[in-house]
Amino acid sequence: MINANPTAAPWEPTIVHRLNHATTIRATNMPAPKPCQRPKLARNWPGSAALWMLFAMTPASGDDTELFVSDTRRFAEARPNVLLILDTSAGLAQEIQTRGSYELAAQYTGQCDPARIYWRTGIGAPPQCSTDRWFERTVLACRTSLDAFSQGAGSHTDRFAQFAPAGSDRWERLDELEKGRPVECEDDAGRHGDGTDPLAVFARNGDADRPWSTDPREEISWGQRPADRLYTVYDGNWLNWFHSPPAVPGTRHLVLQDIAATLLTRIDGVNVGLMATNLDQGGSVLHAIEDIDTARATLIDSVRGLTAEGWTPLAETLYEAGQYFAGRTVHYGDGPGSQVSVARSRNPDSDGARYASPIRLGCQKNFIVLLTGSAPSEDANADNRITALPRFSDAVGPGCDGTGDGACLDDMAAYLFAADLDPGSPGQQGVATHVVGFTADDPLLSTTAARGGGAYFTTDDGASLQAALTNVVASIRETQTSFTAATVPVDSFNRLRNGDELYLAVFRAAGNVHWPGNIKKYRLRGSDGAILDARGLPAIDSLSGWFLPHSRSFWSTTADGEDVALGGAAERIPDPESRRVYTYLGQAQLTHADNAVQRTNGLIDEALLGIGDPGDPARDELIDFIRGSPGARTLRPGEPPSRMGDPLHGRPVSIAYGGTVRNPDPADQVIFAGTNDGFLHAIDARTGAERWAFIPPEFLGDQLLLQANAASPDKHYGIDGTIRAHVQADGDGVIEPDEGDRAYLFFGMRRGGSSYYALDVSRPDSPRVLWRLDTSLLPGLGQSWSTPVPTRIRIQGSGQNAQSLVLVFGGGYDPGQDRPEGGVDRQGNALYVVDALDGRLLWHASRTGSDFEAEDMRYSIPADVRVIDLDIDGFADRFYAADMGGQVWRFDVFNGRPAATLVSGGVIARLGGAPADAPAPAETRRFYYAPDIALAERGAQRFIHIGIGSGHRAHPNSVATRDRFFALRDHAVFQSLTQGEYATMSPIIGDDLVDITDDQQPSIPFGSPGWRLDLNEGGWRGEKVLAESRTFNNRIFFTTFTPAADTQSSIENCLPAPGANRLYVVNLFNGDPVRNFDRLGDDSQLTEADRSIEVPGSIPGEAVFLFPPADDPDCVGVECAPPPLACVGLTCLPSGFDNAPVRTYWRQATGP
Repeated sequence: MINANPTAAPWEPTIVHRLNHATTIRATNMPAPKPCQRPKLARNWPGSAALWMLFAMTPASGDDTELFVSDTRRFAEARPNVLLILDTSAGLAQEIQTRGSYELAAQYTGQCDPARIYWRTGIGAPPQCSTDRWFERTVLACRTSLDAFSQGAGSHTDRFAQFAPAGSDRWERLDELEKGRPVECEDDAGRHGDGTDPLAVFARNGDADRPWSTDPREEISWGQRPADRLYTVYDGNWLNWFHSPPAVPGTRHLVLQDIAATLLTRIDGVNVGLMATNLDQGGSVLHAIEDIDTARATLIDSVRGLTAEGWTPLAETLYEAGQYFAGRTVHYGDGPGSQVSVARSRNPDSDGARYASPIRLGCQKNFIVLLTGSAPSEDANADNRITALPRFSDAVGPGCDGTGDGACLDDMAAYLFAADLDPGSPGQQGVATHVVGFTADDPLLSTTAARGGGAYFTTDDGASLQAALTNVVASIRETQTSFTAATVPVDSFNRLRNGDELYLAVFRAAGNVHWPGNIKKYRLRGSDGAILDARGLPAIDSLSGWFLPHSRSFWSTTADGEDVALGGAAERIPDPESRRVYTYLGQAQLTHADNAVQRTNGLIDEALLGIGDPGDPARDELIDFIRGSPGARTLRPGEPPSRMGDPLHGRPVSIAYGGTVRNPDPADQVIFAGTNDGFLHAIDARTGAERWAFIPPEFLGDQLLLQANAASPDKHYGIDGTIRAHVQADGDGVIEPDEGDRAYLFFGMRRGGSSYYALDVSRPDSPRVLWRLDTSLLPGLGQSWSTPVPTRIRIQGSGQNAQSLVLVFGGGYDPGQDRPEGGVDRQGNALYVVDALDGRLLWHASRTGSDFEAEDMRYSIPADVRVIDLDIDGFADRFYAADMGGQVWRFDVFNGRPAATLVSGGVIARLGGAPADAPAPAETRRFYYAPDIALAERGAQRFIHIGIGSGHRAHPNSVATRDRFFALRDHAVFQSLTQGEYATMSPIIGDDLVDITDDQQPSIPFGSPGWRLDLNEGGWRGEKVLAESRTFNNRIFFTTFTPAADTQSSIENCLPAPGANRLYVVNLFNGDPVRNFDRLGDDSQLTEADRSIEVPGSIPGEAVFLFPPADDPDCVGVECAPPPLACVGLTCLPSGFDNAPVRTYWRQATGP
């Protein structure tokens, strides 16, 4: 993490590190070293319900959430169970006026145009015909929607995207201003395009003339921004029918039958069963819960066979439903005069006396959809049975709180939702109850749904009932496809340190749109690297490596231990009335009234907030939510709402402002942290209080989703990128803007989008927006993963700023690389140099159409770029970069030249799938992280060591690729190469490197291009490198992750499969072990097994070298400082080098 400390040195835009003998080039203005615990030699997974996982310092790149959450979409056996309960009481025989059935051949009159397709965001009530949210029917390329309309469905809910040509050439979110652009849906992927080419069935970006491709590797990434939004589209003619007045006579019972049968005709992806109320008491299971694909016809027949007679014993029926889900005794399903619960719903081992629970996996979701036409009647027979249910008082209370008929209805729903109906399975198996009141708007029914964890709908006509049921089932499907494991990870070394202060970024994975997060403060004890809480006690369990449950972080009023949402900076967010929240609507001064997120700012309208559909919250309500008013963020019963989102992949930074010249204050620091709710938080390092928050305008439209906080099939991302701080100061320890001192923040969105922001935070309470860049200004930009590197480059004729201050970064990530097969990318295959102060693009490299054209630049570059000042003149001389094709690039910079000849460069190593368009899976090695650059000298040898490892970060559990670690050698240390020399260069390939995998003390010839280590200990089991390596004192430190061999048990238990993590420490020159890690024999008898040691946690980050301060603040001198440590997660080892100053050989203009 960067600690942009103005006291480090006079102003210099390049970040400098002192080097001696293959020391990684790092930043002297980085923060002081970070804390850790002493080594644990094996994984130690906690047994508590709140499973904590540790992430090391490196941000998690890619959608690596598969490691700590379970996605049940992949498993047919985990389909949700839906029990449809129909009220068949005599009151439903009453005649009513209906709209009749929707007739496909009929043309209905009304205000909606049949030639238009109308849409709304998400799931909810159909729109009015006056809405501006529509597009021409002729541009709808979603065959699934058109087929649904042709079958009378009237609506279709899915992810949709709209192709935006003219410079963008991308599939974007739907735009109410665009009526004639092609619209596609996810359900069509691989089945249908626009019909022009029957084989072009994959929506793709990058070509205005060919928005669809025949190659599945070119398909856009549905579920990722901007193709991540769920919409419902409507047929215009169907809307005219829906909005027409009821004029056809019928009965409520027949309407219920028609709607239920229609629903069963159209739903899929769920298991469905049917119950109905009996003539007098309770209800019976008329169709067991089974896969809708095989049970559809029999379910519809069962619905059609129902008659309207008897009472409305809803509580008794709900009790019987609970007996069914729990596999308990059949009661009302065997009563005299009642219908009989079918044999397929019963357990044959009990002679039919008990039900067979439909719950097959602990991670299945279970639902009841109760359709009723009246409030309960003759409904008290089950009251005593309900209160006698196992652990009823623990789940609900001492008894039912109602009176009369249905007194226990809402209590029974509460029990089903809160109790564990299958204690023998992992986790808690409950049932959520949705209630639809057909012409029956009763408070008890509303309370039943609320206490049952479901939704309540009340309708007075069949069309509205159909829409309500469609919404319920759609929401059920979305719930099931969400992440299900209740993990609580902490990115424990995504942290900042100043002196002995430590700031940890923590988060908890959830199955909803919002994941709770926090920034918490602890203290480092330098003598042993222990993390201490606010009471001076250890915060980490020394045996397990996890947070102690009773520890209390600084800024916290109570013990917060394992609870992410408690304490920390989240607890110190100001009240909504006084909170300072800003967006960017054109005024550079962020605190300008035009940028204020508050009710009085008329610029923040419904369009900007993405609201206006029926059922959406009012503008003022959503603005209040953004400012911190309570919303739907309680993720589990009894858990407090979370006020801060998760900092999943990004790193916070701190800037020390130092008080004023008259009153210096070293503790005057501000922490800047981005979260996936879309906020940048400025946090006072002393108090933990938020000073202000910034939400980029592109995330205002996401706040509706975050407020609703529904179950989500995909992780929601916001400001997911790492923040880079850059300080220009005069060295007096105080940032004085009036004296020319400056502090800047630069950041991208990573998975959150394709834009970059620059803020001037020289005055910490008066920030300014310098610029915003996106795909319209950066040709070929992918998701903005690569963190900008501040440096200086002189470019002739560029009109750049007086300091020649620029930013260097890669083209970002193409989400197409999420797929196992990899291949050529259509975005992100670029490099950029931009003016740091005004954001103008000064130079860029890409395959075509750029200042530097390279045919080999066919793969995205999500990693940071290594920028080096070789001659220490304050200007960058060289870049090193790596791409997703497994290529390593080198570029030489010729300062003072125009952009066209500014840089020479090319591929110096080709170690993965490149240049093949479709490489073999085993060879599809990807580089997500920057090369580790170090100067190596031994005897007559001098070379630049380039350390890098491969691994598919988007799918850490993949075992398809044979990944490796590479130690390359660039022998042209101080020589700048011409483009002609690059053109004749033969890139290093794997076979050129010495394979040291099974070779103890290998011989690496003089002038060799380097060595490689196959990650195949115990066979090719998917071991991979998912972080940068670090080189110190001629030793390479790198980490690996190996997925669990058996994931089935984890699937059944609804938990992620924990893998194995290793820390390798090897000799730079030949890969030999340097530590006796296996503790066998003496230190002179090292073997290949001593190259690595297993460490606990989830995906390990890079090794972090810590130089703890002395425990005694009065002790001065080198002898007072504890020895340095090398830490991975919360595991620390002796680093093996001292802390003495060393000679500086060059400068590197980067520092994570």
